[in-house]
Amino acid sequence: MRIRVLVVLGLFLGLHQINAQDGIIRGSVIDDANGDPIGFATVRVQGSTIGVNTDLDGFFSITGLSEGNYKLIVTSGI
Repeated sequence: MRIRVLVVLGLFLGLHQINAQDGIIRGSVIDDANGDPIGFATVRVQGSTIGVNTDLDGFFSITGLSEGNYKLIVTSGI
């Protein structure tokens, strides 16, 4: 009986962890000089290994983040 309770409790705690990390950062990367979108730029969350590439139109979406403030680092080969 004790093992069953621990497993159920573990499942509930695990689900809470999954729900706690459902934050999303969405945006677009544009050239400051002319306003054109920058496709295939890399957008990283500073201090982590989380990052994505923008699409052809400069849009990006980073998922799986917990609530908080983040600094993004953007790099491009252009």
